[in-house]
Amino acid sequence: NNIPHLILTRKLIPNMLTRPNKSGVIFVSSISGAYPSMMSSVYSASKAFLDFLSRGLRIEFGEKIDFLSIRPYLISTPLMCNAPAGGPIITAQDFVKSALNRLGVVPYCYGHWKHEIYGRIFTHTPFRNIMLGYYGKKVRESATKNKDNLKIDHLIRE
Repeated sequence: NNIPHLILTRKLIPNMLTRPNKSGVIFVSSISGAYPSMMSSVYSASKAFLDFLSRGLRIEFGEKIDFLSIRPYLISTPLMCNAPAGGPIITAQDFVKSALNRLGVVPYCYGHWKHEIYGRIFTHTPFRNIMLGYYGKKVRESATKNKDNLKIDHLIRE
């Protein structure tokens, strides 16, 4: 999840620094990168890495390159089984339009005003603990039906 980002930024930054106009790099993190999520610790950690990589590069190269880390919530894509937009779920097109307006303005954001609301609720209130407790219990129950899901060895490459 992170190696391609490291390789691409290492290859692209030198060229971006020589351009007369300011360049931009957007990293797509996740709301899951703000706090660990039950049964997806590796995913959460990889998304937190992207968030911190973006913020660190912004400190190093911010005079010539704008960096933005986006922490989306739910977007209607094949990964979400193309769930219809509504409530916290937004279309990919709406997400992209909104997120691009944040480049050069802030170091990180949730990409869309709906996700901003959910992100603030999720990361700054006790509601997060209630949600994680309820849904975490459901996820744990589902995962424990297959004991192999509890092992993380298959997630780590040799």
